[in-house]
Amino acid sequence: MFAIYVRVSEVGDREGPGFGSPEEQEAAAREWAERAGVEVYFNPDECVDLDVSGAVAADDRKLGRLIERCEAGEFEGIIVRDENRFSRDPIEGVVALDRLDACGARLKATWSGFDSENLTPEAQMLYEFKLSMGKAERARNRLARVSGSRRAADRGVYLASSPPLGYRWVDGTRSIRPDGKLGAGRIEPDPVRSKLVREVFQRRAEGESLRSLAEYLRGNGIKITKSGVRVIFDNRAYLGEATVPTEKKGEVEVRKNAHKPIVTEKQWELAQAAGGTYIPRSGKWSMQAALTGMALCSGCEKPLSVHGGGKRHDTGFYSCTSENCPQRVGIRMERLDSWAAGLLQDAVIAGVPELIAVLEGDDRHARALETVNLAALELEEYRREVKVSDVGAEAWRRDVASRQETLNLARQALAAIPAPKPVSRNRAKKLLTYDEAKPGLEREQNQRFFEKIVVHPVGRGRRVPVEDRVTAWFVGAERPANMRTITPVGDPETLAILKAAHKPEVLAAARAENAAQKAATEG
Repeated sequence: MFAIYVRVSEVGDREGPGFGSPEEQEAAAREWAERAGVEVYFNPDECVDLDVSGAVAADDRKLGRLIERCEAGEFEGIIVRDENRFSRDPIEGVVALDRLDACGARLKATWSGFDSENLTPEAQMLYEFKLSMGKAERARNRLARVSGSRRAADRGVYLASSPPLGYRWVDGTRSIRPDGKLGAGRIEPDPVRSKLVREVFQRRAEGESLRSLAEYLRGNGIKITKSGVRVIFDNRAYLGEATVPTEKKGEVEVRKNAHKPIVTEKQWELAQAAGGTYIPRSGKWSMQAALTGMALCSGCEKPLSVHGGGKRHDTGFYSCTSENCPQRVGIRMERLDSWAAGLLQDAVIAGVPELIAVLEGDDRHARALETVNLAALELEEYRREVKVSDVGAEAWRRDVASRQETLNLARQALAAIPAPKPVSRNRAKKLLTYDEAKPGLEREQNQRFFEKIVVHPVGRGRRVPVEDRVTAWFVGAERPANMRTITPVGDPETLAILKAAHKPEVLAAARAENAAQKAATEG
């Protein structure tokens, strides 16, 4: 049995005969295998490298694992479209071929006809020569791209798909791409928007917040978020600078005076100093919340963020941070979490069908997984049963691509359904106290039962019961649920006691009575 190996360095929007799509490479390998009368092994998860350079060592690609299986005697060899799919580095390519030759396995390139079964000195020399050509071609392509970019930068072209906010393309300077669309060109300050950007830098230097600056720009017709404003202050293009790629991958050179600046060096530095150091959130409060990802804003239907607040910053809050939201709701974390826990308790006592179904066994994840397995089986059976020679290479490639898309959609549906998460080894080794483990346990429990919990605004300064501003949907339910719509079943006297126990004043009275009894006993 031979393993098929497929590699594409850059997928993007490439197409055409020179591209060699994964389906085309696979079809060519199967066509050769059918003529040679050998069986093939092909699993995309193990045999396909996408957006991976041929200069990468075999052991750092999926190819390395296939070679190991050849060394273990599982495969007789590896089939590729051409030597460059196997490697584009003479040293790494020779090492990989030597490993196959040492264990008696073969390397077959369908396009060039190379076969290591007949590895004569001349064939070895030709193989190494083709790898050297592949390496030179890769370097030549990069140099051509870099040289083209540098020549364009010398002409004043701004090397980006769109100009920064505050700039515009200079008419008549944009290039025309092979697909007929306009490419990059020279940029110049926009008469209107450049003034807004300059004002933003000035306001930032005076201490104005990113959120306020985003609202200012949106008020002037520019769609932007707080993060988008932060990007403005990180972009040195506003100083007239531009970056150009160099021959060394990952490195760039800075061109001064590449275009007309919008702000001065002084304005730039003052804006940077006023911003202070950006400190990302630590996740402290989100780890304590029991409804992370389930609590949504009624205005924008996006998940509420969890953060600290209050005078001492020691109180957790759920709040909407979406900058375009018309409502921006917020609620104390403790209040919403306690309400949701009470709702679940009442719903279980009342025997709500959706919750009982979950308690008896939620099979959504199992059914979605079964769909994935069936789609994968359909794809595998087609590859195994249908020969390329029976339907033609083009039809075979099209049918495989269609079945692969079906499998991808099934996998997306499976990913959207939460599954029980096993505890990792590292976490299992760490002994957690009950207080440390409780928030995570509550969150996992809530994810089993709640589809979503929508929080509605009540107005600044107002305080209303949680049930009056929150709407919850259980998993699988067609209607929302709250404590007022759920009718518990059971002994009326016991239910009345349980309901009364939810009231803060009853709890306070009970605590006072217990304290008095304790004091009397000790006295």
